[in-house]
Amino acid sequence: MVTSGGHLIFGSATLPLGCHDGVKPAPPAADAGSLTWDVTPVILVGGAPRPVVICSVIRRVAGLIDIDMLSQLGAAWFGRYNGVLRYYVLVGSEMHLQASVEGGVRYIEVAPPLLPRVNFLLVHGLGGSLEQWHEVIEPLGTFARTVAIDVPGFGPGRRQLGKFSIEYAISKIVSFCRELELTNCILVSHSVGCVVAAGLAAAEPSRFRRLIIVSGTLARAAEIAQNPLRALSDPRLGLYVFAQFLAGLFPIPTFALRAVAGSALLRRLTLWPFVAHPREISGEALVNTLSGTGSMAVVRVLFTARNINYTEILSAVPHGVDLIWGFGDPLISESDIARAMELMRVESKEGIRECGHWPWLEKPEELVRFITSRSLDASPDH
Repeated sequence: MVTSGGHLIFGSATLPLGCHDGVKPAPPAADAGSLTWDVTPVILVGGAPRPVVICSVIRRVAGLIDIDMLSQLGAAWFGRYNGVLRYYVLVGSEMHLQASVEGGVRYIEVAPPLLPRVNFLLVHGLGGSLEQWHEVIEPLGTFARTVAIDVPGFGPGRRQLGKFSIEYAISKIVSFCRELELTNCILVSHSVGCVVAAGLAAAEPSRFRRLIIVSGTLARAAEIAQNPLRALSDPRLGLYVFAQFLAGLFPIPTFALRAVAGSALLRRLTLWPFVAHPREISGEALVNTLSGTGSMAVVRVLFTARNINYTEILSAVPHGVDLIWGFGDPLISESDIARAMELMRVESKEGIRECGHWPWLEKPEELVRFITSRSLDASPDH
């Protein structure tokens, strides 16, 4: 915790908030077991007692915390918050979202001090980035080791149009999982990200335990993406599919995000294809979750959609699958849910009331509850 006097308290140790670049403080005294804990970094804004997410800059090396990996940051301290061992960094008076890169994959990681057997790997949707999970990654991280990634070709690499393909993304993420020793892992994917997640599950079935698909039962939408003329038979669905691709294509400047966040009218005018009640969306959450959106890779997806066999990819998933979606999602109908149940071994399904296509923004508490309950209730696949 942080005292009003500007000190970080770790057990009996008190460190002044006055370190400078290049200073690498030693970790506080702890028994050998605690030194093997994963340390979850967060940003501490000024003297605020509530830390905010999110980057992984400390890795366990030979069972010890590798202090040398702190050198890229300025003032650094260790501390506890709500039972989770965290790494705090003060960056002026503003919040800065930081992330690590491993094997060319950008990621953030949150984990409890005593690591459970299960891990979560979060895969964002079309045109998104790891920031999409801002509202859910920390509560999930108090339950299990939770890693959110940028699908290669998205996030900071969004201008690298020629580097994206489903196969390339799956290959890079598999290598990433090996580097971070992610095993017994539950894949959580959003929207079109389910195609990447399903490919991962099929590529390394022993590494993954099950698949949770969030707003990703998109059989009818996939047909329109593959053959746009099919939108003529369902113009309303075609409009929503077009809106999803358009929104995922262009990066949104921060000033524009803040303008939308600060105006209920602008939220209603711009978010109607994605959320059930635009005026009720938190402005702060909107900025946090959409700050990394927009990728030219969406163009590549559009041109290659005809060659992406949605049905074949989903039917190859060897694990149990859980479905969750918003009842107000215009992209998903009962027929889409039924089709998903034909293709995969669906073990549970749940619709969220008063929710559209973005549960991670509209109903993060319900989404966290569903994800954690499925990891508790389901036995590992063999």
